[in-house]
Amino acid sequence: MKRDIVRDLSDQIRKKFESVDCVVLLGPRQVGKTYLSRGLIKDSGPHGQYLDLASGAADHVVANLGTYLDENAGRLIVLDEAQARPELFPNLRHWLDQPRPPDHIAPKILLLGSASAFLQRLAAESLGGRYAFADLTAFQLGEIETAKPDLAAASEIGTVSEVATVELSGDQDTTRLWLRGGWPLAYFDEDDQVSIQRRQDFVRSYIEHDIPAFDVAAGSDKIGEFWNAIARNQGQPFHSGGFGAMQVKAETAERYIRCLERLHLLRLLKPWFSNIEKRHTRNPRAYVRDSGLLHALLGLSTHEALIADPLAGKSWEGFVIETLVVARGRDDAAFFYRDENQKEIDLVLEFEGKRRWAIEIKLGSDPDVRAGFHAAAEAVGAERRVVVLGGSHSSSQSKDIDAMTLQDAMREVSAHS
Repeated sequence: MKRDIVRDLSDQIRKKFESVDCVVLLGPRQVGKTYLSRGLIKDSGPHGQYLDLASGAADHVVANLGTYLDENAGRLIVLDEAQARPELFPNLRHWLDQPRPPDHIAPKILLLGSASAFLQRLAAESLGGRYAFADLTAFQLGEIETAKPDLAAASEIGTVSEVATVELSGDQDTTRLWLRGGWPLAYFDEDDQVSIQRRQDFVRSYIEHDIPAFDVAAGSDKIGEFWNAIARNQGQPFHSGGFGAMQVKAETAERYIRCLERLHLLRLLKPWFSNIEKRHTRNPRAYVRDSGLLHALLGLSTHEALIADPLAGKSWEGFVIETLVVARGRDDAAFFYRDENQKEIDLVLEFEGKRRWAIEIKLGSDPDVRAGFHAAAEAVGAERRVVVLGGSHSSSQSKDIDAMTLQDAMREVSAHS
């Protein structure tokens, strides 16, 4: 299978560099931050600099950071594995605060690292308002492009591209991404068993290394059990005491949730309400953000095993929600709705001008929805009602509701965002 993945943050990063000299590129490990940054260097001209700060070869630069940056005025400087050098940040803050002549062209500094939450904390504590963030998540359906000749480059994860319109090859891409998720190496594995083993190893490395790096107190063995409990309760309301038999203290649960959210591993979908005093449901719904990691936690290695599992519908629901929220471009514009009569909407998306869409998510091909969905859509004032169906079924439209594939829904949301 030959595919390339478009990881296009170039315009976003350039815009941020118009107002600040330092950008911190955040995201989970192994999603292509280093590959993307090298593409940015290539686009910036022949004199851009890339430094791996985990290497001993960077010692001289770290010890003489101000001099190094002054000598590279006007260039793009990428400092990778920045979390490996905490002593860098106070020196960088001092350099950023130095007064310079009006005609001085400062270098643009891009910081990235494999422990993104730790890097974010270092930047927040040391750099204050002197920098901007950019986020690179596990790749989404909209980033899968038609076949390109170089699989080796694709498996290195992505390109920086100016491509505005992405063509999809259809249901095969959707099915593969749903099963394996958006970690590129796991997506490109030719064998399902190799892919799930890679993802299970990835989960283990987060539990043993990344979470303790973010919060030592949250790095106990219990957080692995907690993460598995979330997976088994995908899309269910989160209570501060935990899930089912997995009971933990509220303070501990909140710490675990904070870690998983900040590491881009968990999404809490909040309930929609027009009046905070009248909201019917107070608890958010918890989703493992990447479907491939969800299936690794559940031990579902093949599409056949996934479809046969009782959690298949909730897995598809989370996959659709993640795809459409990313297409919308704002996490704070996504909600679910449920009232005291169990009338509910899987996903409420808000757009400019207080416009709302009510979205029903169904793994099957039947476009009919419950009567309660229409009542709930009225309650939230939805201007459009959509049902997203599984597979590659043709879109249809009736007086009250649009039925469409996930690809079509993604394009519709993106076009209106």
